[in-house]
Amino acid sequence: MIADRNRSLQLHTVVLSCKGGVGKTTTAVGLGSALALLRGERVVAVDANHFGTLAGRVHDASGASLSELAADADAGRIPDFSSLRGYLGHNGGGLHTVGHGRSPSTGASEYEAVAGLIEHHADAVLTDCGTDLDRDPVIAAAVARAGRAVVVADPTEDALSAAEKTLAWLGEAHAALARTALIALCQRASRTQRTRAAAQRLGAHGGTVVIVPFDRHLQKNGVVDQRRLRRATRSAYTRLAELISPGTAAS
Repeated sequence: MIADRNRSLQLHTVVLSCKGGVGKTTTAVGLGSALALLRGERVVAVDANHFGTLAGRVHDASGASLSELAADADAGRIPDFSSLRGYLGHNGGGLHTVGHGRSPSTGASEYEAVAGLIEHHADAVLTDCGTDLDRDPVIAAAVARAGRAVVVADPTEDALSAAEKTLAWLGEAHAALARTALIALCQRASRTQRTRAAAQRLGAHGGTVVIVPFDRHLQKNGVVDQRRLRRATRSAYTRLAELISPGTAAS
């Protein structure tokens, strides 16, 4: 049991913000793709948002919903990753997805079934969480399983305040995750002065800040094609992936 628990901690990263529209789902796709490329691993991103948009960010958005996958997992129909792959979407760059979000009736037990299944068959898992940190039991379940957390923000005042609230919430909910939290600061415009000030402000909370530079391709909020990203953008996601180290998983 302890070995299994330690393995899940090493595998699982949660992507968090209590504010929508800051680049959280895009960060999950960019980070997941970088992990798959960097390590040659089987990486799965799970959309745990209500009516989430992860499916719209990958080339092949087919695959099962979280609830459908949970039902077949409970029935023992998915014995290996080859079987699991048929339930997943993918982006052609090594990232697999459970990308159709969740209905309002999908609960923590279904998420737990899916997360446990993916942790067993895959090498790394990312959960793109919703924004209702205080009241969503699925977020609580995801954070409890995670070994690393990435808090996402942009340089606007509302987003910075939301990131600070998210970091404070994480410190209360899971202090070990908060101590090793990474901050993805997504630049929404080509001006850099505000971004530097924002990075200093968030860095004062103790987390490592990685700036994801402005990239016109990401502003379309559609399919993220890794080949069309700026080199600096790919480098930022690679840096995040390098920092997601199993050896430093929280406990």
